[in-house]
Amino acid sequence: MRRGLHLGALTALMCCVACVGLLHVLRPDLPPVAHRLSEYATGPYGWVMTLAFVALGVGLVALGAALRPVGRAGPLAWVLPVAALVGGVGAALSAAFRAGAPDGGDVVHSWASLLLALGVLVVAGRSLPALAPERRTLADPAGAGLVSAGAVLLLVSTVLHDSTVSGLAQRLLWGVLVGALLRQAWHGATGRAMADGVPSPDLS
Repeated sequence: MRRGLHLGALTALMCCVACVGLLHVLRPDLPPVAHRLSEYATGPYGWVMTLAFVALGVGLVALGAALRPVGRAGPLAWVLPVAALVGGVGAALSAAFRAGAPDGGDVVHSWASLLLALGVLVVAGRSLPALAPERRTLADPAGAGLVSAGAVLLLVSTVLHDSTVSGLAQRLLWGVLVGALLRQAWHGATGRAMADGVPSPDLS
């Protein structure tokens, strides 16, 4: 069951990446350095960006379901699944309310995107001992590095939101965040441990 959820998450996340990559080809009128990803949702091929948001949300929720605790578990064990669900809601709202939309739609989109980013960051934080209490040491330094980079880039992207390089900052942020999710989903789908010497979770 868990392996199937990881595989579903991996498929959805790869669909998201493919959609965004395709939009860079279909929309050469939006230079990626200056234009944010959300701008792809307006104008021609906007449905492709909407599909990317939906795929990201589905992948995140599937990954959160795969990380749900089994048996007796304290409240902390539910942080990851709840964060995944919250991020999934953010993805759905980001798809429904487009950037630049009138009547407050742009504000909803901005806050939903932030909610999505925070949800992804927390789920990716599974690499950290604080969110994996069964580990006493840093079991996945590479994953922890991605989480740390994502946290820094989230701050940088927020600061540079209205700058001429906002698109570049946002792409770096989401490249790291989605990369961290893909890494988790891949390890779960293939039954591989997240780090040497650390047993894989129960994938039954």
